Amino acid sequence: MRSFYKYIYFFSIIAFAVLMGSCDNSNTSELNLDCDANITSFSLDGYEGTIDQTKGTITVQVPDGTDVAAMTLEYILSDGAEADLANKSTINFSLPVALLVSNGDVYRKYTVIVEIDKAKMLSFKINNSYIGTIDDEAKTITVYVPKGTDVTQLTATYTITDGAAATPENDALIDFSNPVTFTVTHRTATSTYTVSVIPTDIKYTAFVGTASSIDEIESPEEKAAAVWMLQNVSGAEYISFADINNGSAQLGKYSMIWWHWHVDGYSDATGMPSGATQAIQKFKDYYQSGGNLLLTRFATRYLASLEITLDKASPNNSWGGSEDNSEIAGSPWGISFKGHADHPLFAGLQTASGKDYVAYLFDTGYAVTNSTAQWHIGSDWGGYNTKEDWQNTTGGIALGRSDGDADNESGAIVIAEFPKRGNSGKVISVGSGAFDWYGNGVTTTGTYRSNLTTMTKNAIEYLSE
Repeated sequence: MRSFYKYIYFFSIIAFAVLMGSCDNSNTSELNLDCDANITSFSLDGYEGTIDQTKGTITVQVPDGTDVAAMTLEYILSDGAEADLANKSTINFSLPVALLVSNGDVYRKYTVIVEIDKAKMLSFKINNSYIGTIDDEAKTITVYVPKGTDVTQLTATYTITDGAAATPENDALIDFSNPVTFTVTHRTATSTYTVSVIPTDIKYTAFVGTASSIDEIESPEEKAAAVWMLQNVSGAEYISFADINNGSAQLGKYSMIWWHWHVDGYSDATGMPSGATQAIQKFKDYYQSGGNLLLTRFATRYLASLEITLDKASPNNSWGGSEDNSEIAGSPWGISFKGHADHPLFAGLQTASGKDYVAYLFDTGYAVTNSTAQWHIGSDWGGYNTKEDWQNTTGGIALGRSDGDADNESGAIVIAEFPKRGNSGKVISVGSGAFDWYGNGVTTTGTYRSNLTTMTKNAIEYLSE
């Protein structure tokens, strides 16, 4: 019996020693204080990192032009700790790198982020009204102002990289008779932009979105459409709903505005962005005063919000997939505009063989979310028994169906125009699943792609008249 108690005592001592000598990262008791798995010093190629022990991040600021694809790390750890990346090893830090530190049973993960010194012009305005188009590669900024503007006395307002400085000073009164050089400096980085102000009778247009800038648009679908517009439409600017709601963007400046809104996995229960909801009255005023709108994909919800449809309704049949689970098209997809071939919207489109009222918008192999916002026609859903019923009820003109419904008079309506009523503007809505700008990287070029851009440019020009 004495031997039995001796064994019990022996194993109890061992168990206690194990408990005291090991740590669980989820255990917040004082026992963890004896088991540190920390990085106490970190550098890359001699550049010291800033360690945030609370967030588990290490930020290393490096000079402009540094090759971050091959940097040698060097660190000091807590006594007894080890890391999964060998000290003084060379690693690619083009993207954040995870580094795991362990000490006994304690594990701690750090994320190493390398920030290269940048000196960028983020936004630029003349007289706090005319937005400049910034080309970061060419380091140029172009601003269009109305003809007759006195370019010798213009106020330049801009935003730059956080912590940077620039000359000439913000809000300075400048003579832009000739191009003016602006210099931005931040730590080791310096960028020089040439700003040209061009008087023109150009009509301003805008792409509106929920992000504060194009660079911050999260949806690749929306971003692709916005980038295309600013690169291909003279006088096009990006504005955010926040700009509109806080008064820094005046809608009356624009002859037409395009909103292309995408949500992965959309359903009719999906709510509109809060910024768009807050801006409803301003857009109502804009539309009722003659402003023109291009509403595509799920932005067609705005038709009801702005009371553009007489029955104050949006498309009654909407859905959408997700970019991560796109459908690969087994054949070309497109639209039919039978009976409306002379409408400016469809000018110059490449049409299908044997059907001069069908135009494909992308080819076989394209990755598409099939995001659709259409008006279903038929008594089975109620509301619109025939196309004529739909037109009389909504006040719209049915311009297009999907190419599969090319000869089906009861097919769903995917493209519509809402003409001027009194002093109002006019509106084009496109809810076709084929009206897709991203393709999940499978392909964004090839046969029929020009039809998408041609039709969109037609819409912008038609609405800008």
